[in-house]
Amino acid sequence: MTTKVSFGQWLTEQLSRRNMRPNDLVRATGLDSAVVSNLMTGKRNAGTKTCKVIAKALDMSINEVYQAAGLLDPTPDSPAIKSVVTILSELRPDDILEVLEYVRLKKRLNRNKDPAQRRPNKRNPDRTISA
Repeated sequence: MTTKVSFGQWLTEQLSRRNMRPNDLVRATGLDSAVVSNLMTGKRNAGTKTCKVIAKALDMSINEVYQAAGLLDPTPDSPAIKSVVTILSELRPDDILEVLEYVRLKKRLNRNKDPAQRRPNKRNPDRTISA
């Protein structure tokens, strides 16, 4: 089981791996030193623009920084996902397309069941429209 690391802890680790200090990050990103300090201590959350400059300064993928900041779901690496990938790799191409079609259908059906995934109807706010 993996433990969720805060963005500040993650950022501290990334700087340590690169033998960088917070001031080095300030210079590399152009962010204010108070912003970097608040990110590292958890007093401030990183937004998309902040993540972009951090990714560039640390020469990292923007998705990796977004994931660390909680702006993007982590890449699934569960045993179940790995098992599905293994099984798919053993199927014929037409079977893979059939499985993909089923998964898309399942996703649509689940989305229609989930009220959080529905958008309001502008004509009648008491009703919703499937997204």
